[in-house]
Amino acid sequence: MSQYLLSATDLRELITSAIPAEGATEHGIPPDLAQFFVPKSHARALNLNVPIVVGERGTGKSYWWNSLQSRPHRAVLEKVAPDSRIRANTIVMPGFGEAATIQGEPSLDAFPTVQVVNDLLDQYPARVIWKAVIVWAVTQGVETLPSLTTWPEKLAWITSNTELADRLLQNKEVELLKEERDLLIVFDALDRITSDPRRLDQLIEGLAQNALELRTFRKLRAKVFLRSDQFDPQRIGRFADASKLRASSVTLHWLITELYGMLWQLLANHPGGSGAAFRQDLFTRLYAAKLKGEGLSKTEQQMLFSLAQPEEWTLPSAVFFDPAAQERLFHHITGSYMGENARKGFPYRWLPTHLADAHGKISPRSFQIAVLTAAQHTQETRSECEYAIYYKSLYAGVRKASEQRSYEMKEEYPWIYWIINPLRGLTLVPFDFGEVEAIWLDQGTLDHDDLRRARLSSPEAAKDALIQLGVIRPMRTGKFDVPDIYRLEFRLGRKGGIPITQQGRLK
Repeated sequence: MSQYLLSATDLRELITSAIPAEGATEHGIPPDLAQFFVPKSHARALNLNVPIVVGERGTGKSYWWNSLQSRPHRAVLEKVAPDSRIRANTIVMPGFGEAATIQGEPSLDAFPTVQVVNDLLDQYPARVIWKAVIVWAVTQGVETLPSLTTWPEKLAWITSNTELADRLLQNKEVELLKEERDLLIVFDALDRITSDPRRLDQLIEGLAQNALELRTFRKLRAKVFLRSDQFDPQRIGRFADASKLRASSVTLHWLITELYGMLWQLLANHPGGSGAAFRQDLFTRLYAAKLKGEGLSKTEQQMLFSLAQPEEWTLPSAVFFDPAAQERLFHHITGSYMGENARKGFPYRWLPTHLADAHGKISPRSFQIAVLTAAQHTQETRSECEYAIYYKSLYAGVRKASEQRSYEMKEEYPWIYWIINPLRGLTLVPFDFGEVEAIWLDQGTLDHDDLRRARLSSPEAAKDALIQLGVIRPMRTGKFDVPDIYRLEFRLGRKGGIPITQQGRLK
């Protein structure tokens, strides 16, 4: 009789139920508190004193934009990451984001829509637009602020009442000091405003300037979430103190241990009996040797007793920080090898290796989609497997993650389609750049309007952009590699590695 409460089938069903169908959510309401995970590496980015947070799509920018606006989520953050200076009573206001409503009210009351921003840019500098957004967010309910309803009216008032607007901000600062509270305004999804790179630079520069100016206060702060390609101080640093931008920015990234820690939290906190049973099995697997006779410490015994009360139970620190412990837990799900023995690799290490981009970064959405798809694939093709996930199903998981990640990239950067499309179906990885350049020039690839708008109409510029985004990586041999997270869906053949068929699907 198994010492575990969940069978392979039960565990597989738990995985498919606990992981969101689309992976980590990017927009919309904050995640359920049971699914709310705070990576330790994100704590510095969330600090009130950090005005610029940089991250690729799927790394958590909108996740935090949503979560910071929720008091229950801030309460969790205060508990697990006190150094962030975010408290449950911190006032968080939206400055811009992709949401139709904010706490049940039309988002147009909090910030202008995309079309309104573009119309305003024809009349006002970007800095003034964001100053109006900040003033109205900070001074809601102040009697001396006129009750204007449209953003053109608000911009006209700001332009004519600069000193009064500044005094309103100072008065709010004094009020917050007396209350010992902070007020944070959060901005996200600026790329939704315009596809014109120059206009976007203007918007980001104007907002960055306002965010830095707020740092002269003690209790008023702004936090701007940007993609890495949007944050180029050489393009958006044409104002006094712009040199402070890079020094005060923090990049969102996920450690491998944090990705697995997120998985354990999703499974362990899933409502119903399966989540509770997983907690027991996690403890059994993690402390198997001690349970057999070596003995548990007093703390570990208390943890065991609290397993039945999820509100009092937290994951052991080992599942967040100890790769060896995490490997034991994941191999309980997948088996120990990517084949019959160790020569083919180990699932715990293999999966993140094949989900990483050229910079070694992994999107939590890619990770969740890969694990979810692998469990579903196992159920469909190998339901009798002794493990919840058949090791070959991890290939299907990576392929699905590649499909989703490539779609996201093409949505964010439409020019990628035109660069990659002439290469699809070719077995050329790793490649000499000269080979790719010749294909581009022969087919007139770089003459496309999307590439001209993105300032990528030369082979070198296109190559540098792909390197910056982590789509390709230079090798010591002088050739270039394409990581599987992009190569599979882009249908670029490679000798060895995860194969693709002519239709771009796994063999």
